[in-house]
Amino acid sequence: MKRNTITDYFHQNWRVKIERYHAKNEIGIVCSFPQEPTDTYFYFLIYDDVDVKSGEYVEVAAGNYVIIGKISKICVYDELFKDLNFVQTQINAPISYCALLPPRLTQKRIAYVIIIGVLESNKILPPSIPPEPGERVFLAKNESL
Repeated sequence: MKRNTITDYFHQNWRVKIERYHAKNEIGIVCSFPQEPTDTYFYFLIYDDVDVKSGEYVEVAAGNYVIIGKISKICVYDELFKDLNFVQTQINAPISYCALLPPRLTQKRIAYVIIIGVLESNKILPPSIPPEPGERVFLAKNESL
């Protein structure tokens, strides 16, 4: 009986790919990592199939308000490479873990957003409320800007 390798496991046809259906311009979800949201900034997890850049404007619903912010920086986190022992094994390994596991399984892109204002009706107010973790993040509409 042939024994399957990790590579075989990730390439088998029976592996189910979970599709995420999101609204147009939805790019991520507010998270509490690496810090919880405040009334001046927040972080959000960028969806894998979305391309965003620093400097782009985003919006998040917050009750009767819309929080408007600007992406200040984007970071890539990889849980495996936070472990120094793992990094050391990769230095000495003949084959990188990327050859065995797709990086998307352990890597996540997180955006840091500076809140520039809160939209109420047609008025922009100073930042005063944080978004809630789990709220959806959208590219800002031209009308909002």
